[in-house]
Amino acid sequence: MYKTLSFVTLLFWAIVAGCSNGEEQSGTIKDPINVEVSAEPVVNEDNSIKIKGETNIPDGAELYIAVTSKDIKFKAEKKVIVKNGSFETEKITNDGKGLKEGTYYVNVTLPIHNKQPDDFISKVGKNYKKLQGELMEEDELGKTMSYEEKFVIES
Repeated sequence: MYKTLSFVTLLFWAIVAGCSNGEEQSGTIKDPINVEVSAEPVVNEDNSIKIKGETNIPDGAELYIAVTSKDIKFKAEKKVIVKNGSFETEKITNDGKGLKEGTYYVNVTLPIHNKQPDDFISKVGKNYKKLQGELMEEDELGKTMSYEEKFVIES
């Protein structure tokens, strides 16, 4: 009787384990990340800039940085990789010259998941399942992240 009961119990747990897909069944996400980003320009003497930032998005993420000004009709885009919780663009200029005086916006974007390296996706889940918070947005194409900061260049 004891052997039969032990076998049935073992069989039951084997079936339960085999039916599990390894994800949380209660609807909660294991180890969610409430996404935080900060970014600021570092203005050089010649008014060229670099954008430096910090984030808790895991290393390996490919972020897109856009610097724009509607008044001056300026736009520059750079791709960066998160490393040790930080990112930094290459030097940004206006056709090799410094940026003109004015109001600018820096936008940091985490594009849809199929644009990311597999190693990064393994950390955050398909469609950024583990990434949450105010900066995360979702539409018919999937989840993305967007952060914007305003800055002024003066002479």
